[in-house]
Amino acid sequence: MGLQASGPIKISEIPPVFGGSAPHNLDEYYRGGSNVAASNVNASIPTSGTIKLTDFYSTGGNSINVISQRQIGGTDRLFYNNETITTNANRDSQTKLVIVYCSRSSSHSGGESTSRTDQGPCIVTGKTVTEVLNENLTFSIASISSSSDPMSASSVQYICNLGNVSSFNITLGRSNSSGGFTGTGPALAMIIQVDGVSFTSPFRSLETTTTYKNFSQTLNPTANKGFTVFSTAVHPAFSGNVGTPKANGSAMDTTLINSNTTANRCAIAVQNETTGGSVAYTLDGSGTTNNGSTATTIGNYAF
Repeated sequence: MGLQASGPIKISEIPPVFGGSAPHNLDEYYRGGSNVAASNVNASIPTSGTIKLTDFYSTGGNSINVISQRQIGGTDRLFYNNETITTNANRDSQTKLVIVYCSRSSSHSGGESTSRTDQGPCIVTGKTVTEVLNENLTFSIASISSSSDPMSASSVQYICNLGNVSSFNITLGRSNSSGGFTGTGPALAMIIQVDGVSFTSPFRSLETTTTYKNFSQTLNPTANKGFTVFSTAVHPAFSGNVGTPKANGSAMDTTLINSNTTANRCAIAVQNETTGGSVAYTLDGSGTTNNGSTATTIGNYAF
């Protein structure tokens, strides 16, 4: 986490945030130098000349903002169709996006088939997008003619190196299920903007097809800063409720839960973690899940 916004500040409080070599002097902490990133989070720190302790108020931290979220249902395939999204003002040269969605298939066209809801397009115009987590459930159903039987679920996370741009265009969608399973159901998407820090991929992740009510995931003990992105879709053929995802017993910082059906089937949540250790997640507040399955991805992104 960064330095305080007001009150007394000592030079001994700066190295734990920015690093540097002892004995410490303020002139090793110019913005854009070897210790202080030239990011908007550190804009109050000069690049040269006079530098003072009060220049470091509210610096050295990170900025994590959900800049867009979307819910679709029915047969809709696209969350965003070449749509322009405005970025947060904290953007800088290191700005990245974490793009996440979860989805479930709600019907099929009949007959024997295998269902797998793979990811659809994720395109940020002019930028590179990398898939970092992907969990898809596959189910085989024989000789069923009803069009109302729900079938599959998926959860996907991407990273995009965006940089210092005021807006971007994105296309994000879910693909058709394969085989005879052509229907869809509720789905959620979230775009998270991260500024002031550098990261490349989750340093630990859990991808599972097993339903959890309560479980604990250990974060990297050597990383003192990071954030977690959790997403899950409950396979809708089984009874169960996603509930409110929790970290250490409290609701996560930002949570988006689908409520199109009597039981919530999809959820995305973001948690800004300031220390290492363990975080316990509570997924299911009610319902019967011992026979069910989920498509779940949890990305712990290290700074």
